[in-house]
Amino acid sequence: MGRDYSWNEKKYNKFIKEKRGLGEGVSYRPWIEVTDVPSIGRETRCIGWKTGGRLHHFMSDIETNFFYLLEWSKNVVDIREQFPLLEYKETMEIAQEAGIKHPVSKEDGFPYILTTDFLITVVLDGKKRNIARTIKKTLDLEKSNVIEKFEIERRYWLARGVDWGIVTEKDIPWNITSNVDLIHDNYHLKIGDLTHDDLSYYCNMIKHQIQASNTQIRYICQSFDKENNLISGSGINIVKYLIARKEVAVNMEMKIRFNAPTSDFIVINGVSNDAKCFSSK
Repeated sequence: MGRDYSWNEKKYNKFIKEKRGLGEGVSYRPWIEVTDVPSIGRETRCIGWKTGGRLHHFMSDIETNFFYLLEWSKNVVDIREQFPLLEYKETMEIAQEAGIKHPVSKEDGFPYILTTDFLITVVLDGKKRNIARTIKKTLDLEKSNVIEKFEIERRYWLARGVDWGIVTEKDIPWNITSNVDLIHDNYHLKIGDLTHDDLSYYCNMIKHQIQASNTQIRYICQSFDKENNLISGSGINIVKYLIARKEVAVNMEMKIRFNAPTSDFIVINGVSNDAKCFSSK
């Protein structure tokens, strides 16, 4: 049997019962998950850094890469994707006032719950606040149905005093997001039967080696694995872990290449450059 992608009041009640769109951090569950809609792009699920290991759901490469940018940003403290505008009576009123046709189910006429791709909690100038961002390809911005949905979103968030904006592929610093993609899975690193103390010991050892040498990272890590009788690839994974945890500073605007000398991207006694997602205005 194929998946049921239909929308109706019964499914709305099911999602509400499942507490979708509620909670924060690890307890949040997105309104839409990758199995709920037919694929129109590359869907991705990954474990978050800032959300206590919660599984995140993304419907396109642009969403995933914007998520990577948020993960790297020191200002971001929580990420809620596929965030629902649950007050559908309000969104219908907004649509009516704007002369826009609100999307409804063809099955029973029940209104679709509109979503904003990201509701992000940030700390700017020492104050915590939410920022809403919707992700779209530049070419899609000219479509009338897209423009109409965005206008409903804009008015919805304006009424709540929340900064809302649109992010396109032109706003993504691809070198940074490509680097985060490379190291992302290693944030929650586990190597064989190594204990936390073992991992800490090896982290300090390899950190010293890469900061004291200008040799290729891959060569350092291969020698490290052999000298310590570790599984092949352990050293590289530890370096990725150290970068993800910002224990080894790197220039994230340059592509991380493990065949390159450490001086090409490792910043000795420095701090990794941050992802500039938002202004404080």
